[in-house]
Amino acid sequence: MSTITFSLRCILSGLVHEIINSKTPKPVKFDGTIGLLNANCNVTNDGETLEILTKNSEGACSVSFKQLNLSEKKSLLNQTLSFKIEFLSTPTHNDVGRHGGIYYGESNYKRFTHDGNTIVEWIDRNWDRGYHVYEKVETEAERIEKRLLPLNNEPAEHWKITILENGEELFEWGDDLKKIIKTEAQIQLLNKPYLGFWAYDFNHIKISNFIIQPYNRSDDDEHGI
Repeated sequence: MSTITFSLRCILSGLVHEIINSKTPKPVKFDGTIGLLNANCNVTNDGETLEILTKNSEGACSVSFKQLNLSEKKSLLNQTLSFKIEFLSTPTHNDVGRHGGIYYGESNYKRFTHDGNTIVEWIDRNWDRGYHVYEKVETEAERIEKRLLPLNNEPAEHWKITILENGEELFEWGDDLKKIIKTEAQIQLLNKPYLGFWAYDFNHIKISNFIIQPYNRSDDDEHGI
């Protein structure tokens, strides 16, 4: 192989690598995250990992708008959110256990209100164990009826949420549980989203590889949307 041919191959290989990297979405940086209520928000790994620690009451870590890499209108419509979530401890002081997740919508952090937030969570508690998606306080009967439980009875580490223009949201927890839910939150409230991660009393949750990217409509057939 001539020196010129080898050099050209190296250049082409470098260009291909740059193109692939330019199209690969980068994780959200958690720098500037604000702790709300009782949350201690620790940011590590060059800003790409967030740990939430709470004590005797729940709390949240609100992610700054500028870190979300959204369009100028700051819309979550037609966007896919994905992240890895790890529950690093199992509280034993009550029957709730591991409990927390993500929220987004109109309010900075008001989990039990009608202000337009969507809350996605996992809970260990026996009678309503599983995933829950809601915008307001649910009765015990509603929580039992609407809960979603994966096959292995444990929370998946990889969560994926797609927010569609028609008000539907596609939730994927790991590989064995997918659900399309028509949320009650008005679509326009998602145009200026507040977003963060929250944890219940005495929980320790780690969030990493949080990526927001435009929804790929070619997935429609796969998901039956």
